[in-house]
Amino acid sequence: MEAWKRPGPPKGAIVGGFLLFVRKIAILFSNDRSQGKEIDASLLSIKETLEALKKVDQSTNSHFCEHFSSVWHTLLEEIERAGNLKAEKLISEMGHYPEGEPHQLGHYLTHYAGESWLPVPFQEILKKLHNDPERLAEWIQLIQE
Repeated sequence: MEAWKRPGPPKGAIVGGFLLFVRKIAILFSNDRSQGKEIDASLLSIKETLEALKKVDQSTNSHFCEHFSSVWHTLLEEIERAGNLKAEKLISEMGHYPEGEPHQLGHYLTHYAGESWLPVPFQEILKKLHNDPERLAEWIQLIQE
């Protein structure tokens, strides 16, 4: 009487499929955690850079500017890969500083990478930022949250 029933998949195939599914989910979550660690490391680099600018006027230091641009790009890449609301908010706030200027901090940090020039407006923005410890403290606090 049961001749009309088709044989089901072997039990081993069901268990194997389930284990494959669990493995893919585990890989997905481990990638999220590792990307989160990369963003945290990038945020820490930005924080250290902001703290250095807070202590000393770095507006004429081309090595500082190159480093700042480099950590900026790294954070942008990490956000693009994994997303992070705190990092996105920080990038938005920093990128639009100072308000009302035709080219803001984000513009210069994005375009400075690997360049040997140090534009005067970029130097002026860094000097203004150095003289604005409250703004630097806000950004540092945002990273620490």
